[in-house]
Amino acid sequence: MSALTEGRWNLWSVALHKFALRPIWGNGYLSAQDSIYLSGGYHNEYLTALAEQGLIGFLAVAYLFWFLFMAAVLRVEELPAPFIMEWQWQKRKLFS
Repeated sequence: MSALTEGRWNLWSVALHKFALRPIWGNGYLSAQDSIYLSGGYHNEYLTALAEQGLIGFLAVAYLFWFLFMAAVLRVEELPAPFIMEWQWQKRKLFS
């Protein structure tokens, strides 16, 4: 499976290992450069937040993504009427 993901499983396992070392506060900004020498880091924003910022930083990042998603959902409700009727039907199905 690692060949299909171009080595990302290996990067993700390093991120999870770093998270396990300091789960609450994390290891600090750009701590990926301590053990791997790639400018791209772990190639996963969620795992990067967990490894570098711990649970506290991860919850902040997750809240930011949730806020942006909900802002987009509310923005869709401002679209013209024919699209809105379809969207409200889909939203009832999705959120109920």
